[in-house]
Amino acid sequence: MKVEPAAAGSNCVHYKILRTLINIRVPDTEFPDYVKKLQTVKTPHEKETLQRQIDALDHQIDRLVYELYDLMEKEIGIVEECK
Repeated sequence: MKVEPAAAGSNCVHYKILRTLINIRVPDTEFPDYVKKLQTVKTPHEKETLQRQIDALDHQIDRLVYELYDLMEKEIGIVEECK
């Protein structure tokens, strides 16, 4: 499926709809719960390390979604601007 570029001004709305419609479910037993861990870490170093892991995972998910919808670089740029 190809996602066509949105009309000017509506790009962020389309991005929010896309993010809402895409719901990736992964069983808790197979996927570390970084967000919960982030709330329980004790040192700044541990927090920074976990935050980097969360950011990397978020980036990987975004890339998979872009690939799934066969987005072009220009379209990805529009989505990234809306974050």
